[in-house]
Amino acid sequence: MKTKYLSQKLIEINLTHLKEYSVFVEGFLKEKQKQFTSWIEELTSTITEEDRKEELCDAYSDDYSEVYPGILRTSLFIACFSLLEGELTKLCKRLNKKSKFSLDINDLTGKGIERARVYLKKVAGIDFPDETNFWKDIIIYQKIRNSILHNDKKIVDKDMEDIKKYITRTHSIEIDDSGRVIFHDNFCSEVIGNVYDFFVALFSSLSKNGYEL
Repeated sequence: MKTKYLSQKLIEINLTHLKEYSVFVEGFLKEKQKQFTSWIEELTSTITEEDRKEELCDAYSDDYSEVYPGILRTSLFIACFSLLEGELTKLCKRLNKKSKFSLDINDLTGKGIERARVYLKKVAGIDFPDETNFWKDIIIYQKIRNSILHNDKKIVDKDMEDIKKYITRTHSIEIDDSGRVIFHDNFCSEVIGNVYDFFVALFSSLSKNGYEL
C-alpha cells in the first residue's frame, strides 16, 4: 500500500500486525497438532484393542482439530472486522472535522460499515468502492461476524445462499451439519488481505476527490 496519508499508514501497520499474528496462530496450531499426534501414538502404543485406541483418540482429538483452531481463528477474524469497522468510522469523523459537512456520521441511521459507506458516498461524495469484489466479500464477512456474535456461529437461512457461493469460490470456510461456520487455516489471512486491498481502493477514491487525512 503506497501510503499518502498518516491514517492510511496507521491502518497498514495494524493490518500488518494482524497478518503477523495470523502466521503465528497457524504455526502454533500446526505445532500443537504434531505434539498431539505424537502424544497419542505414545499413549496408545501399549493398547492392542483397536476400538479402545479409537475411543481414546476421539476423546481428545476435537480439542486440537476443531475447538482450539475455532477459538483462535474466530478471535482473529473478529479483531480484523472490528478494525475495519472502527477505521471506517474514524475516517468519516476525520473527514467531517476537516470539511465541516452539514451531517456527522452519528446523524445517520444504521450502524457499522453500512452507515460508514452511506456517509462516505452520500455526504462526502466519494466514489466508494462498493462495486468491487473487496467490498462484496466484506459484506459476506459481516454476515459471518453476525452469525458468531448473535447466533452461535450458525448461519441464518437468509444468508445461507450467499455464504455457500462464497465457499464455492474461496474454499476457505465450510458449514457443518448443524449450519455453523468453520474456518480453514487460510481464512483469516484471506480476510486481512482483502481488507487491505479494500483500503487501498478507498484511499485512492479519497485522493481523487482531493481529501487529505
